[in-house]
Amino acid sequence: MDYFVESRYIGTIDCEWHANLPLGNESRAYKIAQQNMTIGKRRIPAGTKYWTIVNQICGKYLGTHIQDIKRDINQSYKKA
Repeated sequence: MDYFVESRYIGTIDCEWHANLPLGNESRAYKIAQQNMTIGKRRIPAGTKYWTIVNQICGKYLGTHIQDIKRDINQSYKKA
């Protein structure tokens, strides 16, 4: 989960991912820090507005998604 304050990247905290957990922009959540938070070496003071987003860092594409990626790659090479 990535943390941002005013579109400025603060840091990442690893979280458990479940199949029903949305990723990308669908997972964006706006919050206000209730207490001081430390993300890595940076700090989010209490009362600060911040937002989080969940991005899948590693893993495999499943189903037809890999076929979509291959098609997109092939089309980009045909254009060049």
